[in-house]
Amino acid sequence: MEGPSVKVIAEKLSGLMRNKIILNAWGNSKKIDFEELIDKKINEIFSYGKNLFFNIENVGYIKIHFLMYGSYSIDELRKEKNKVRLALETEHKAYFYNCSVTKLVKIENPTVKDILDDEWNINEIMSLIKNKKGIISDILLDQNIFPGVGNIIKTEALYLAGIHPASKIENIDYEKLLELLRKLREFSILFYKIRKENKGLKDYLKIYAKKSCIICNNKINRLRIGERNRISYFCTKCQKLY
Repeated sequence: MEGPSVKVIAEKLSGLMRNKIILNAWGNSKKIDFEELIDKKINEIFSYGKNLFFNIENVGYIKIHFLMYGSYSIDELRKEKNKVRLALETEHKAYFYNCSVTKLVKIENPTVKDILDDEWNINEIMSLIKNKKGIISDILLDQNIFPGVGNIIKTEALYLAGIHPASKIENIDYEKLLELLRKLREFSILFYKIRKENKGLKDYLKIYAKKSCIICNNKINRLRIGERNRISYFCTKCQKLY
């Protein structure tokens, strides 16, 4: 699950459960003491990157990462009850399935802004990547540089900027990198707005999971690229290999 989706979840849950007392907590996570959560107040719910955080009174933080196939539901327990890693029940109930759940006593202030943060600064990011070497697809998925960026955002931004996903970052000129960062930010914001309006993302995608290029009608290639071995969709005609 990518950053924009997690941010929408955090905002939705915050509106329902912030400042509420946990009446019951359960699940199959081995890393959580569910008993210590009961009768505690949820002080805050927020996201950073692909992570969802609950700040719980006198407990610390519960961090949820949805991994590849994690999901959640509100006020409705799905049939796959045995896959619930964490359930938090106040006046409303939140269930988290097939995800990573950990407890943190405290969290450090992040040194890099979330891709959706109002204070995200393109020049600061350029300073972090200008001397990097490696495949651009791998670098865009580095959560220490681009918190919240996932495979869909990466793929769409590279297409919109006309950059082949197997390009080496050291071969991409400064202005082209700036264009890529702008597209990354713009598509992340669009992604968030679509999810916020509870719309499907499919109609807004230009290349991800598509069969042919909307610009030249060329066949779209689908390959696993880079050390992260994530799938990329790309057009060899419209995206230059640097």
